[in-house]
Amino acid sequence: MQNDAGEFVDLYVPRKCSASNRIIGAKDHASIHLFVYMRVYTRGRPIVDFADTDS
Repeated sequence: MQNDAGEFVDLYVPRKCSASNRIIGAKDHASIHLFVYMRVYTRGRPIVDFADTDS
């Protein structure tokens, strides 16, 4: 599909599983989204950071 400027655009962009590299379907309700907690220290102070992963 193209917009008025002639650029290709899609209404749906499929997601891929980061572990198996398979395409996750639009109707897949069994897929999960994980947030992994990591603690990083800078000059002795903890900085909270979240690593975003799809599976």
